[in-house]
Amino acid sequence: MTVCAAIPQDMSGKMFTFPQQTNTAHVRLTTSRQNLGAVTVCFRSFTDLRQNYELNTWHSICSTWNASSGLAQLWIDGKPSSRKLIPSKTNINGPIIIVLGQDQDSYGGGFDINQSFVGMMSDVHMWDYVLHSCDIQDYAGDPNLLPGNVLNWKNLEFQTVGTVVVEEKNTCHF
Repeated sequence: MTVCAAIPQDMSGKMFTFPQQTNTAHVRLTTSRQNLGAVTVCFRSFTDLRQNYELNTWHSICSTWNASSGLAQLWIDGKPSSRKLIPSKTNINGPIIIVLGQDQDSYGGGFDINQSFVGMMSDVHMWDYVLHSCDIQDYAGDPNLLPGNVLNWKNLEFQTVGTVVVEEKNTCHF
């Protein structure tokens, strides 16, 4: 298992590539935040895994959650789902472990090969509040408009574990 040290980097124009199903490979993001009463996480992904949206194209994905109301919402390409109630109305308390590429079934681990992400991911941002719907729609068009105040893709501290490749995001705009 290969582990690279956490060094803040400007990831502009770059992406993480998760080239295979695995129960080990992931990216661990570092934040000094220890208490979150609300959160918005946005990122872009490209995959050929079967989902309920178009394959083999970049998608903008955002999720929001507010501890005081218990409401959570998912946004794909700037389009919202209905809000859902998450029963726990307590803050997220640290130390916080944020993982890309795997689903944590236990704190910082418990990875299942069948729940791993295969594809590319970029433009990861996280805020300590619920973004306004207009800001989420703006992010879908341009992820550089409003950098996250918890995680910022232009100043990202992370560690890669296993086979995760950091590479240039070669996209053309027509």
